[in-house]
Amino acid sequence: MAKLNFGGTEENVVTRDEFPLAKAQEVLKNETIAVIGYGVQGPGQALNQKENGVNVIIGQRKNSKSWDKAVADGFVPGTTLFEIEEALEKGTIICYLLSDAAQIAMWPTVKKHLTPGKALYFSHGFGITFNEQTGIVPPADVDVFLVAPKGSGTSLRRMFLQGRGLNSSYAIFQDATGKAWDRVIALGIAIGSGYLFETDFKKEVFSDLTGERGTLMGRN
Repeated sequence: MAKLNFGGTEENVVTRDEFPLAKAQEVLKNETIAVIGYGVQGPGQALNQKENGVNVIIGQRKNSKSWDKAVADGFVPGTTLFEIEEALEKGTIICYLLSDAAQIAMWPTVKKHLTPGKALYFSHGFGITFNEQTGIVPPADVDVFLVAPKGSGTSLRRMFLQGRGLNSSYAIFQDATGKAWDRVIALGIAIGSGYLFETDFKKEVFSDLTGERGTLMGRN
């Protein structure tokens, strides 16, 4: 892990030189990434993963605008696009990309599919940081982590198509399998991040409010 100096503060940063796409693909080769939510972050993250050779599926309600958008983006009903519960069952890593309110409402359904060894992935720390209010308390036998791009999903996607990456923060809340670090960094690379800055869930919530590290970075 590299250490970079930002304004006199030394921070832990993972770069693509250290963790190239080929390594990310190797880490994720036996995983099924189930993206739940196809709104703000979902399309960019899912399409970037797909084009980076990761096995990604979408969980969405049928007959919704988001379902139709996923179909238009090339996801195939019954193959890579499923109703939410079926995607949750199939996924080994659950990318929980619904809005904060929708995460709370959907949590009982998600939780019952978090069997031992799976991973729960966020792109915002709110649900975990304020779990006394949200009720989002993951089982002890799953990994829990986040990758938070410092920009919109459309920015992430646009930069990816231009051959560049967007800075992201990453954090591990729970490492049940001993593989959480490899999993979270591999996903950070697969979604099209530039530099990956180490943080924690609580810091991510507050840094998100200030737009910390929203700078676009080059991607190798």
